Amino acid sequence: MNNLNNPMIFSLGECEKYTTIKDKVTFIIASCQAPMNFLMWSVFSLLLRSKVNGVMEHFIITLNGPDNRTGDDELQNKKQSFLEELRSKKWKNKISTTEKDMPVTVMRVWSRIGHAQAIDMAIPWVHTIGYVITHDDIILLNNKWETHIKTSILENENIALASVDPLLACGLFNVPFNDKLKLNLPHLNSVFIGCRKDHTIETGVRWSGYHLNQNFNNGIEYDYLSADFGAWMYQKLKESNKSMQTIPNDFISHFGSMSWTKNEQKIKNSQLIIEKLESEICEIKEYKEIYEKYHT
Repeated sequence: MNNLNNPMIFSLGECEKYTTIKDKVTFIIASCQAPMNFLMWSVFSLLLRSKVNGVMEHFIITLNGPDNRTGDDELQNKKQSFLEELRSKKWKNKISTTEKDMPVTVMRVWSRIGHAQAIDMAIPWVHTIGYVITHDDIILLNNKWETHIKTSILENENIALASVDPLLACGLFNVPFNDKLKLNLPHLNSVFIGCRKDHTIETGVRWSGYHLNQNFNNGIEYDYLSADFGAWMYQKLKESNKSMQTIPNDFISHFGSMSWTKNEQKIKNSQLIIEKLESEICEIKEYKEIYEKYHT
């Protein structure tokens, strides 16, 4: 109920609630250093294992990284070209009886690197009540994610966040750092997390984290503090008594840290998952042509 004592009449959360598409989500995938194939696997698994006219309304890919002044921009240019070609195709798959224009937005930032900042950049363009933040090195195994997201953030207004386990990527840890002591505050797991836009906007905070080289005493003397991705979001939602929960992870395969390590063993361990996805990609002629063109 709107508060008539509020000079703006409606709260920020109410404005989001009344102006976004109900019962739908927008996916946000930030992609920087991870190799080309991983982004394609993430995108094609999303297109093939989500119902057209189902829970997903749209997806946003944010590309960040060096430009030709600050490093090698070949990888990100190739990703952009892939997405530009994909944009011209129809979204269709074997689990749907219809097709539609490709529901993609591509955002590009040159000479900047930052996962959380790339997510923050996309949030204003989310036009659905829900959004899902996920990585560019995951493969959706099936469309069970739709049920999990629908029965959590979309059907229960009290649930602000629903993440695959664990909800928090770390706890309160005292970590040796540069021969001194660092405090890691709890922050949210960004592998696959569904969010209600009205609740997250209402907090007034961004997803970006902070890493401070500042001396402070919290019962123990520290010289560093880390409040990584979603730490402030988590804290503000707790203060406003919003619910946050975990959902089953039976629909996702996560390679993990592929932006930083080129671990061939992880690819070998997931070979059957990759081959199954590739066979589905090849069943749709337009997808097959693009995939084979950009596959490395």
